[in-house]
Amino acid sequence: MTNNSVPAVAIIGCVGRFPGARNAEEFWDNIARGIESVTELSAEECRGNELDPAIVDTPSYVRRGALLDDVEYFDAEFFGFSPGEAAATDPQQRIFLECCWEALESAGIDPDRAPGPIAVFAGAGTSTYAEAQLMRARRRPAFGELMPLVIGNNRDFLATRVAYKFGLTGPALTLQTACSTSLVAVHYACQSLLLGESDVALAGGVAIRTPLRVGYVHEPGGILSADGHCRAFDHESDGTVPGNGAGVVVLRRLDDALRAGDPILAVIRGSAVNNDGRAKVGYTAPGADGQARVLAEALAVADIEPDTVSYVEAHGTGTRLGDPIEFAALREVYGNRQAAGRPCYVGAVKSNIGHLDTASGIAGLIKVVGALRQRVIPGTANFRVANQLLGLGDGSALAIADRPRVWDSTGPRRAGVSSFGLGGTNAHVVLEEAPAARVEHCADPQLLVLSAADPRALDAMVSALFAHLADRPELSVRDVAHTLHAGRKVFAHRFAQVVDGQGRPLGEPIRGRASAHRGAAVVSISGALSSAERVQQLDAAARAWVDGAECDWSVLYFGLPVRKVTLPGYRFQRDRHWLGDDLARSASRSDAGRTPTETTVAEIWGSILGLADIEPGENYFALGGDSLRALRMARSVTERFGVPVTLQDLVSAPTLGEFCAFLDRVESGAEQTPDGKAAPWIHLNQNGSRPPIVLIHPGGGSALTYVPLATAVGADQPLICIQSPTYRGGVEPDSVEAAATVYLADLAAAGVEFQELCGWSYGGNVAFEMARRIRKESGRMVGVYLIDSLPPAAYPDRPPSESELYAAFPVVLGQFGRASTESVATEQDSEIPVDFEEAVAALRRAGALPEWLPIDAARTMFDVWRRHMVAVYGYRPGPAVTDIDITLLQASERQPDALTELLRIDPDPRVTRTGWAELTTGRSTVHPIAGNHHSLAREGNVESLAEVLLRLIAASRADKGEGQ
Repeated sequence: MTNNSVPAVAIIGCVGRFPGARNAEEFWDNIARGIESVTELSAEECRGNELDPAIVDTPSYVRRGALLDDVEYFDAEFFGFSPGEAAATDPQQRIFLECCWEALESAGIDPDRAPGPIAVFAGAGTSTYAEAQLMRARRRPAFGELMPLVIGNNRDFLATRVAYKFGLTGPALTLQTACSTSLVAVHYACQSLLLGESDVALAGGVAIRTPLRVGYVHEPGGILSADGHCRAFDHESDGTVPGNGAGVVVLRRLDDALRAGDPILAVIRGSAVNNDGRAKVGYTAPGADGQARVLAEALAVADIEPDTVSYVEAHGTGTRLGDPIEFAALREVYGNRQAAGRPCYVGAVKSNIGHLDTASGIAGLIKVVGALRQRVIPGTANFRVANQLLGLGDGSALAIADRPRVWDSTGPRRAGVSSFGLGGTNAHVVLEEAPAARVEHCADPQLLVLSAADPRALDAMVSALFAHLADRPELSVRDVAHTLHAGRKVFAHRFAQVVDGQGRPLGEPIRGRASAHRGAAVVSISGALSSAERVQQLDAAARAWVDGAECDWSVLYFGLPVRKVTLPGYRFQRDRHWLGDDLARSASRSDAGRTPTETTVAEIWGSILGLADIEPGENYFALGGDSLRALRMARSVTERFGVPVTLQDLVSAPTLGEFCAFLDRVESGAEQTPDGKAAPWIHLNQNGSRPPIVLIHPGGGSALTYVPLATAVGADQPLICIQSPTYRGGVEPDSVEAAATVYLADLAAAGVEFQELCGWSYGGNVAFEMARRIRKESGRMVGVYLIDSLPPAAYPDRPPSESELYAAFPVVLGQFGRASTESVATEQDSEIPVDFEEAVAALRRAGALPEWLPIDAARTMFDVWRRHMVAVYGYRPGPAVTDIDITLLQASERQPDALTELLRIDPDPRVTRTGWAELTTGRSTVHPIAGNHHSLAREGNVESLAEVLLRLIAASRADKGEGQ
């Protein structure tokens, strides 16, 4: 290696989905074999997919395209999308999410344990998905569909959606420079790293056109080929082919990557970005001067000589005039070589996969990474004889890579990658092969661990891992184990296997579903162990981890040379999510099989949930419904049918068919007309046989936040969920003590018998006060279970001001439903709102409040939350006020810093634990739960919460000799 004084960036992860290739490995294999991954389409297929079928029969229509397979499919559950949200989201956004996750895994980076801020720089093609599907259905989107469609299809949200979903805190920028977008993203990701803004960066792009399987119209003299073949640099070149694809690389400062033992695939020595300005014949034309300047600048940044670069991956659109202009720039910079007999070869990936628009630059970069790793200069597909305008005569220092060649080099192999955007933004990156990695094998037994959010995914991951080990005996199994321990996010479904130094299983695998995070566990491996003793200790650690312990694996590698290696990643369990499916189903379905009530209510639900059609057996909450939408739905149904519907009615009849049957019974007189007065609580799982658990609403006041928990605990466990008096037509108590008085009176008036009180957040404080009151007044001991509730000691004496509450309100909207929290925009107003109307306007501009929500409803939401905040700030029961037992179910992840800072709350988990313990002379125990303050009660984490809660309650009841 040379020029080590120049800061460089390592590529430590690399993934992609390209025409004919599901991953980067298949992509490189196709490139190496010279495969043209362009599909011939039938006229019937094109007619069925084109918005204007008649265009297919015109002479200029070309029935070829570089297509992606299965873009309709997406693992919505893994990424926290409801089916409706997934269908409303552009497949570009969905596939880019998947690629980013796979890229981080390939780099051995767990976002939750990242070394520092992770940045995202990316761009997407023009979104045509929603427009195409709605045009096909010949309808405009329903009012309730607008916000999901805007959030799901606007490419402004590409990078920030990744940052939100993965919890990344570095810069998240969506860049758009047309064809050069993704390589420009790589350049700015490198700058972010070298400036210290981030420690790891994701960079890439995606371009997927919809409709999917269609051809294109050729225009003479245009950029698109007349026959559906791209022939870059060839004398018969006449344009390119539209392509679809996505690619992402993971970048890290080279010095940091070397120290961390990251899997370095290649090194970026330098990069540059510029624009042609006016030095060209027209806005859309390429400019040789600008291209030459960006090539020279990138080499200058890398501080290397041009003749040390032996391959350039060109932009190479395959147009008669575009290719010669690019070659003029290449000759100026790379054409004067000192190394006699060693030309600089030039190739272009567009001949293989067409023009990927915003993803074309990252496709070229990934191609070159594969070439450097294989030490092979690949050939250029469809090339036979050079375009005479390229100026490639005898003795030229440039040559077309017309066939695969062994990449010989006297020094480190180096390559350039170019990408030039329509409008003149040019990018060039100089790559160098990765430094040699030293592999140290070890004969000691090792522990391999895998986890997944879905048991089917785990099965596929286990098979893929052991197949990978069998195919790659050169891997150090200790490195493999280290990568799985340190570089993968941990999920509930787990697998562990002790293996020997060659990766062969020793004993039976251990697998199961983690019951909960049972606290940290130190892996104890003694020195000077026999192989059998080491296996026993690893087996014990494996069983603890599978059961839910958080193990400190670092002790296994203390003082040992280990590095991370690229391994098979997560296996997404994809289902089809496509706007066209719902629209086609709606158009083809006959209403003859539905009752008039079902037809009308399906339209109401569909407009509110953003779905075109809903079947009678589908559940409102499973479709992504939340309490905000439930209130709107109840109001709409009441207006349409004249039946005063409450939230309890929806909870009792959650499927479309059940809810419509309820309405029909009321209208026919078979069931008494509801009085519209909401009960003090919502009864979930009301037919269960066990004694009920009473739950107190969190700060938002809605009892519907406990619906996922009700599903997770099972139908046999009834839950009585007390809701805020405001939402049942009452007056909101002004203190925690007053709330306890009201709720105890409600329960006593109804004759409800209970042994456990449970509350989430603010509700935990009220539950504690209720239990304390019961103990003091009747002597009865009631179990108290606090779901991530902060104790009084965590709150300052002074209540938050109105302005502080306005600023914090968007952060806590998660208590009212997932869609609200995910719609919070990254852009924040520079000034704190001076009144509530201004606050609502700012929230709506940011997408944090749906437009359909009336301002009076927003005011009610805010007032309920504000009153509860003021009440809990003023709650000061004093030390050791009772002898009741307190069980704290504490989130393993801290609340967002923005929220705790705005509200001046002390989020230190130690304060929470000691704060509750100081209030009682009884037992105070803590049980960690996966997730943060909001996500611990959502799908993916709520199952563990339910298991822990039921187990602890069952043990308590057994100790008291009570029934289950």
